[in-house]
Amino acid sequence: MVMTVHCHFGGRPLMAAVFDKLLRYFSQFPDVWFARHRELAQRALDQEAEEVTYAQRFFSA
Repeated sequence: MVMTVHCHFGGRPLMAAVFDKLLRYFSQFPDVWFARHRELAQRALDQEAEEVTYAQRFFSA
């Protein structure tokens, strides 16, 4: 799951508190990985998966 919170919305006290609660909850599980975008990109590259275009995914017969 990718979570992105923009500062104009996520910087508000209620949203920040809920986001903190979510992170604390997720971190309780040993198999959760908090990755940076660079790490996700590297993992995708390491998979050596065949590239699939948007058209192939959604409009192929």
